[in-house]
Amino acid sequence: MSGGGVDHIRAALQDHGLSDVAAQAAVRAGAALRARTEEHGAEFAAFLDADSGRRVGRVLGGTASEVDVGPRLRAMRTGREYVAMHTHPNPASFTDADAALFLMFPRIRVAAVVGPAGTWYILSIASGQTRPNPVTVAQALHAELAALKPSYLARVQVGAMTGREALGELTHRAWIQVADRFELRYDRLGL
Repeated sequence: MSGGGVDHIRAALQDHGLSDVAAQAAVRAGAALRARTEEHGAEFAAFLDADSGRRVGRVLGGTASEVDVGPRLRAMRTGREYVAMHTHPNPASFTDADAALFLMFPRIRVAAVVGPAGTWYILSIASGQTRPNPVTVAQALHAELAALKPSYLARVQVGAMTGREALGELTHRAWIQVADRFELRYDRLGL
């Protein structure tokens, strides 16, 4: 995992297509969302304008495994693009549902998941590429997870990793393969 702290995360968000002001706002929002997740053990979400950094509506709260972002999707304005960000109480990268949401809504320029200990997962479309079919991406993700899972289970069984560490690494490694296959930009960074 790349380190470097807040400045490194801000720079990565800019590399994925956010303006400097939006990247700074996203870093602040990510820290606030993460604090809420640590306090409540649930997912929280926020959408920000990808250029101005202004938050769209209020922060949304969910359960330990999901948050309904439907109200934010309906609030997106024509001619604007957004960063859709949410937290995971566990160290997992994007789920297939997270990726589908990103891929189905072209107004979402960047998707970000903020996990425990300040781990950021960032997803965007590579320059000049079109959005792949969300179903095809989900199928590829499930295939990668199934192929990689036995080696991570073995590491947990021998005590080389905790279950949480294995989950984070398993989902990250699967996303590296999926992103490469579909020419998506994907990064994992830590504070």
